[in-house]
Amino acid sequence: MQSLKEFYKQGNGPSSSHTMGPKKAAEMFKKEYKDADFFEVTLYGSLAATGKGHLTDYIIEQTLKPIKVNIIFDKKTKCDVHPNTMVFVAYKQDREIGRWMVYSIGGGTIKIDGREDEEPKEGEDEEEAEENAQSFFDFERSLAENMLSVSEMSNPDNTYNVYYF
Repeated sequence: MQSLKEFYKQGNGPSSSHTMGPKKAAEMFKKEYKDADFFEVTLYGSLAATGKGHLTDYIIEQTLKPIKVNIIFDKKTKCDVHPNTMVFVAYKQDREIGRWMVYSIGGGTIKIDGREDEEPKEGEDEEEAEENAQSFFDFERSLAENMLSVSEMSNPDNTYNVYYF
């Protein structure tokens, strides 16, 4: 587990392995193949069977845009490794420049074939971590300056009850 963020995740659609995993894979793939002018993503197994209803294609298209993407639902090829398998292919001027086989194993966690020792990092990079830390310090300072508790700061007009145990 990377952090507490692993416990609290919110995604699109009814299934984390059908939206959060594919979104994370698409983000990482797009970042690695910045020069691509076209992507092709083939969905297998459960992703191919229920991906339309679970918004898998939508989340991948939204994540990879503005680059054009072709999504293929391959319902015939059996994947023995994992039921939520995807293959991402990047093209530049009609030439393949990159390919990943990715398994969406649940909860937004993915495994990239051939990179088993390289656990995809959840969350923030250094710059993001610095911004989040600064935001926390600003929040903490505001609490102290206004002599408020966290519950008072997040519920200034008392629209919901706060219970202390």
